[in-house]
Amino acid sequence: MEKAFRGLEHLFTSSAITFHTREVFVDADETEIAPVLTKLQTGWGKKVALGSYPDWMSNYHRVRLVLDSDSFEEVDKARAQLLDELPKGSVVPLVTDSVSIAPAEVYALAGNGERKTGCRERWERIIKLCHCNTK
Repeated sequence: MEKAFRGLEHLFTSSAITFHTREVFVDADETEIAPVLTKLQTGWGKKVALGSYPDWMSNYHRVRLVLDSDSFEEVDKARAQLLDELPKGSVVPLVTDSVSIAPAEVYALAGNGERKTGCRERWERIIKLCHCNTK
């Protein structure tokens, strides 16, 4: 089977075509943002493809939106329009390593970031123990 696909590879590759992809992560239900996505996809037509992928396992986002186009300008313009149209506060950054940023996030939540004696060391030790147990 792999040999058959290798024989067809030339049909799917072209140096003349380059695809550009942008991702947007949203902390809102897909049903909540569906009208916005439908409206935007209708306006973009075939210039930009939009994929919507719910993520039930993430603690940081509920939907990953993927924009694809063969035009760098079109995909960036579409991303900007998408960010403007989505509900305010629903776009969130992708957090790939929550363990390394945990101490700073905890201090930010605790107030103005003032260090309590020994607290940071305890939190870092806890984070390391948790991280070691996940490997």
